[in-house]
Formats: sequence, structure tokens, C-alpha cells
Amino acid sequence: MAWEVAGRVASEVKKLIAEVGELEEDLGKLKASQWRTFEELFIEAWHGFLGG
Repeated sequence: MAWEVAGRVASEVKKLIAEVGELEEDLGKLKASQWRTFEELFIEAWHGFLGG
């Protein structure tokens, strides 16, 4: 049972890592990425566009 749960969690973590990688690539295309870190751009996107 524990291995089943671990397998499901691992699968979801892999998906999340892929999505973050895509987001990092997309945010890197912004001109602001020349002087802002990914973390700063992510926070701006989260609060400004996603309403988080």
C-alpha cells in the first residue's frame, strides 16, 4: 500500500516539475527576466494575474 501511495505522489511531483519548467521557460521570455529572477516574476504573475 505504501508503494502505491509513493508511486502516485511521485507521478504528481513529476508533473509539477514539468509544469514549473514550462512556466520558468515562458517567464524567461519576458523582457523583465533580464533584471528579475524567476521567483520574483512568478510572485508577480501569481498575485497580479492569477489572483492568488
